[in-house]
Amino acid sequence: MSGSPPGWMRLTHGHSDVADLDDPEFFALSLSHVRKVVEHYRDSPALDSWILWNEPGRSLSPEHQHTQHAFQRYLEELYKGDIAAYNAKHYRTVRSFAEIETRASDLGQTGFISHHSKVEWLSFTIANLQEKLAAIAVEVKKLDSNHPIHVNPHRVSQCLADGGQSIWQEASLVDFMGCSAHPSWHSVRFPRERFSTSLGMFGDLTRSATKAENEYFWITELQGGVTLRSSFFPLTTTPAEARLWLWECIATGTKAVVYWCANARSDGYEAGEWDLLDVNGNPSPQLEMISETIHSLRAHCEILKEARPPVPDVGILVSEEGQILDLVEGEGNAPKNPRNVQCSSDAVSGAYLMAADLSLEVKFYDLKRFVETPVEKLPQVLLAPSLTVVTPKAIDQMRAAVQSGKMLMADGFFSWKDSYGRLARSTWHQADSLFGVEWLGYEAVAEDNFTTKNGAKLPGFFVRARLKPTIASEVARWRDGTPAVSINQIGKGTACRMGTQLFQHYFLFAEPNVRNWIWDMMVPHVTSELRLVNQVQGLRLRRLQYKDQEVAILINSTDRQQSVKMHIKTDVRDCVVPAQDAILIANTI
Repeated sequence: MSGSPPGWMRLTHGHSDVADLDDPEFFALSLSHVRKVVEHYRDSPALDSWILWNEPGRSLSPEHQHTQHAFQRYLEELYKGDIAAYNAKHYRTVRSFAEIETRASDLGQTGFISHHSKVEWLSFTIANLQEKLAAIAVEVKKLDSNHPIHVNPHRVSQCLADGGQSIWQEASLVDFMGCSAHPSWHSVRFPRERFSTSLGMFGDLTRSATKAENEYFWITELQGGVTLRSSFFPLTTTPAEARLWLWECIATGTKAVVYWCANARSDGYEAGEWDLLDVNGNPSPQLEMISETIHSLRAHCEILKEARPPVPDVGILVSEEGQILDLVEGEGNAPKNPRNVQCSSDAVSGAYLMAADLSLEVKFYDLKRFVETPVEKLPQVLLAPSLTVVTPKAIDQMRAAVQSGKMLMADGFFSWKDSYGRLARSTWHQADSLFGVEWLGYEAVAEDNFTTKNGAKLPGFFVRARLKPTIASEVARWRDGTPAVSINQIGKGTACRMGTQLFQHYFLFAEPNVRNWIWDMMVPHVTSELRLVNQVQGLRLRRLQYKDQEVAILINSTDRQQSVKMHIKTDVRDCVVPAQDAILIANTI
């Protein structure tokens, strides 16, 4: 990579280490290297596209002089040169932006240290990486306007702002998006039986972020081999899993799947691992299964080449500002800790797993994208998992969507704080009006459940909102008789406020009662004519659009053959899906 200098420069200690890109002298050399590489390869018939930076990420240290100066310049631009405006937001005042000092120890402290400074540092980290990627893109495009550029972020279901990653912002710099999808690195928050579905989430997130025509994107790296020491945990991909994971990626609508990797490195961190060839250069059992799967897909090549993503059933709203605040306010990394540093990302993952278990197609919307999307192009069901930070424009868009006939389901700390952790008092009345309730505060939940009108008992998780319906209807109550869930009719649609962290709970426990109750509420809004008649845990129906019809892909992640019925418009078709395998049904008319 252009940010990783050769050893003779004596700037780093490994071939993948990134040097100080805020040093203008080094970054000039880095861009010179980019120009030489592009000039050398731009006419190669083997060239498809340029990856600006493999798995872009860079943890910044305020102790580095060049980075400290870059941060000062960032703040000066952010506050438009007004030091008084900066001082009004910060505990420690300064006379000029050049006096601002940030130490690593300040950023790591918890308690009463200013959230504002921590959030600004994380926002700067993203902006800094964006600046470097943009500069590389400019140099590539100057010399080669014929080949597209793309980038492949990793762990896309989590917030990695502390490493500068933002899939939503990176998408604005490239022609199309990709992602890395290695379960031993990127699926670690999911249980093993959910690894396959997590790959579907990575693909759907990447597809949602890309700005390319027809949502063109790649799975730029997919794990196929064994990891022992060079990942978060050791993992032997079984041949059946290798087949299942490939199918899961194909079902997202990706136009390429690239494996990491054929041959293992011969030394260092990944020596002897990840490879799809054995030590003698022969195909591993995993590669043989991948090859067999690819051959079985040849009959569908034309369909998969031309297929487009379907009209989504569900839109999942993502607040990147809220996820960044989690990194500041959170405690630890364990998923079972309800206030961990990835808690709202876990809630987003829970909403996705629920949709996947219901065989619903998903599109993700960062709130900035959400407010820019015409209401008529939004899905009929919108899920708002743990949106602690919500802008007034986003709430206005939610109201407009509901008024047009859509259903909104929100849980947790909806619109509680602003992006810097201050109470968002200016949006509370707006949120109350949307849901037809008066919100009176939050209480901690140890063990509690609420009962719905049809008698289902559902779990509370971490928090319960004190809701006082004004015009909304109560649809569930806590054990003490206070309202737990409300539904407000606005125009042709409904806005549902769930007073606990239900999606985050589903990420951990996937309780069927929760899924079935939410399905009963959203099913009138689901319009797809291709669906499963009988839901089977571990079996997922996915759809792709091919010409004027939908293509069905049935993915069975269970260890037994499944017999299912699929509803196709007015017909019902019986299907059999082998264990840990998938089938594609092209003729759905």
